Amino acid sequence: MNRVLANDYRQGLTSIMGAVILVLSLFAAHIVIATSFALLAAGLAFFSWKSCYRRLRAIADTPSSRIASAAQGHVELIGTLRALPGFPLHGPLSGESCVWYRYWERRYTGIGWMRSAGETEAPFMMEDGSGACLVMPRGAEMTGLDPISRRKGNPRSPSKGDYEAMEWLLREGDEAHVVGRFSTLSGFSLDAFIDAQAAALFDALKAAPEGLEERFDLDGSGNLEAGEWKLVRSQTRRHVRRAFGDPRELHVIEKPADGRPFLLRRGEEGEASGSVSYRGWALFHVVVFLAALGSLPYALSKPWSL
Repeated sequence: MNRVLANDYRQGLTSIMGAVILVLSLFAAHIVIATSFALLAAGLAFFSWKSCYRRLRAIADTPSSRIASAAQGHVELIGTLRALPGFPLHGPLSGESCVWYRYWERRYTGIGWMRSAGETEAPFMMEDGSGACLVMPRGAEMTGLDPISRRKGNPRSPSKGDYEAMEWLLREGDEAHVVGRFSTLSGFSLDAFIDAQAAALFDALKAAPEGLEERFDLDGSGNLEAGEWKLVRSQTRRHVRRAFGDPRELHVIEKPADGRPFLLRRGEEGEASGSVSYRGWALFHVVVFLAALGSLPYALSKPWSL
């Protein structure tokens, strides 16, 4: 579930859970149940506050930089999102052109609900007027996204073929703020990075080879042989290098290896609105935490027997 929900929704969900558990502790008749619920609400609120605080500090303590002059390490970039040439993406539910998507769907089979969810990890570009940077979205916490909802039928009384679905998109031309690990690749490290991207694309093509036979089945056997797959691999690498502009160096921003947050917020006011969002959730978690601790004397005053 956490991979599907944007961080805004996760914070809302944990907030509701903490408040509900706190209310349950107030109405529980047994001392053990009431105390357990109060401690659980306090623990959930504490760890949720800690999560918000880490992200708030990551935004506040990370200086904004221009791509061309950004220092190597943890930075914030602000720019316009662009798709990589030759790597078109479309939302799986809406069919809308995008640079990144995440979706959640459930369909009624006649027996029960079948659920599916996922998101793309394909890279895309960010430009800020001074230069361009490749964004590797794997592991990023995406916020500021507007969900696209789809529904067929009544979920309370479903029929076969009914469904509910939600989709979140980053579109080409969107303004965004990214906080993550920035590095500039050149020479051997650039070649190794391009090889890794080409290998990932090659694996995807090999898993779904529809249409490749027409271009690469040189002997007309109807199947691609080892030598023909080698040609596919070579063409894939050239395609990836052309998509990156055949660069001498390449700027990349990605998830930090040291565990610091990797954040992407859509919108021109990404930093400001992100800070307000995390500050608001952190304050709510503090209130729930203090209320849970304050309810402990009341919980401990309840009888041992029902």
